[in-house]
Formats: sequence, C-alpha cells, structure tokens
Amino acid sequence: MESINFLLPEITLIVLSIALLANSIFDLGHKRFLNKSMLFLGATVSIILLIVQIPDGFHLNSTFENNVYTKIIKLILFGDSKLDVYGTEEEKIEAIKKWWNQNGKSIIAGIVIGITAIYGWRGYINYNVSQEKAASIIYEKLLLASRKNDTDNIRTLANSIITNYESSTYSVFSKLMLAKIESESGNLENAEIHLNSILDNNLRDEFKHIARLRLIRVLIANNKLESAEKILSKIKSNKFFSHYEELRGDILVKKDRIKEAVQAYKNALTTTKKTEEAQLILQMKLDDLGKI
Repeated sequence: MESINFLLPEITLIVLSIALLANSIFDLGHKRFLNKSMLFLGATVSIILLIVQIPDGFHLNSTFENNVYTKIIKLILFGDSKLDVYGTEEEKIEAIKKWWNQNGKSIIAGIVIGITAIYGWRGYINYNVSQEKAASIIYEKLLLASRKNDTDNIRTLANSIITNYESSTYSVFSKLMLAKIESESGNLENAEIHLNSILDNNLRDEFKHIARLRLIRVLIANNKLESAEKILSKIKSNKFFSHYEELRGDILVKKDRIKEAVQAYKNALTTTKKTEEAQLILQMKLDDLGKI
C-alpha cells in the first residue's frame, strides 16, 4: 500500500496527460489550433517523460524513489527543491545529461510525430471541407437543372459530382437524383445500380434507409418481388419500420396474399404518426383491400 501511495502522483500525471492528449486530438475544431498544438505537444512530452522511467521505477518503492529519471521529472515539474538529493551542481548536471543521453531521441521523435499527426489531421480535415464546398457549388446547379426538368444536364452534373467528389455527402444526393430520373424514365435497371451503389458504401444509416426504401419500390415496379422480399427480411425494427411494413404490404398485394397484406398495412398504421399524410394513404390501401 505504501508503494501505491507513493506512485499516486505519477499515476495521476499519466492519466491527466493521456486525457489532455486525447482532447487535443479529437477536439481540434472547437478551440484555437495553436492552443491545441501546444496542448498536444505538452501532453506528448509528459507521457514520454513518464514512460521512459516506468520500467525502472515500478519494481520497488525504493528503486522508484531513487531513480534518476524520477528526480529529473520532479525537477521539471516541481523545481530545484526536488533534486536536493544530489550533493553538488556537478552531480545535478551529470544526472540531467545522463537522462538526456538515454531519452533525448525518444522525446524528439515524440515531438516530431506529434507535430506531424496534428498537421496531417488538420490537412485531412481541410481537404474534406474544400471537397464539400466544391461539390456543393455543382449541386446547386444540379438542383436548378432539376427544377427545370433538364434531364441531360442533371445526368452531366450528377455524374460530375460522383466522379470527382465520391466521398462527399453530395455524391449520395446525386445518386438519389439519378435513380429518381432513371425510374421516372422507365430505366429501372439503371435506378437499381445507383441505389445499390449507395448501399454498398459505408454511409450514415439514414442515407442507407432512404436508398433501401427507394430500391424496394423500384424492385416492386420491376416485378422483382423476391429480391424486394429478401431485402425486407433483413430489416429490424427502427424508425423507418412503418415505411418498410407498407412496402411489405404492397408486395403481398401483388402476390394476392390479401390477409397478410392487411396485417402489414395495419402494422404500418400503428407505427405511423397521426399527423403524417402517410396514415391517410395507408387507410386508403386498407379500405381498398376491404372491398376485395
């Protein structure tokens, strides 16, 4: 217990340094970059200073107490009073030199790695921001073409975004736009390709649900009922549940399984907000089935 009590300040400093280091890496966007850089470097150096003396220090309390590295760290953290175990200035200087010879390269390497990581991450963030901005300019033109129903221009602009800014959010919007005009033009196979390309990428769940719902509708329109049912069979309960159940009902109606279709529509109706227009559509579908 005595040994643990002695180590508490060093352990506390390690935990604090790691916390500061994590904060400097993951919170770059919320504070001044220079402050974050200094915080990163300070935390990195602190960790290095502590790590290099741990192998010798954690064996025995007495070893840790008399470890030359520990005393150097205490000099850095607390001032000259912590080095009073050395009798002369020459001994203090010699201890510092010994410590630097053994650990100087590690410290320099850590600082270099830290600086490289900071600027590398910052460059990556800036690149993504610039890509999004460039894609947004083209997407505005795409929306204008859509309002004018200029399908040729829509295809040109959408493909430009997909080709040059694949990693941007606007690439997803462009694929959804292409799938829409292909579906309206009767090119259902092409619509499937665009929607599947969204599902194949590692995107946010909301985008995938939108693409999946539209893909199921396209498959139903193309009489690929088995493929549509296969997708639906993998769906678990979520906030889009009512939409999926409605599509399940549409498939069952096409298969002339009316009782099951009624139940699917009822399931969708119970999970649809009363204020939604979708509730009226579901009720109309149920009413139509009641006449069969």
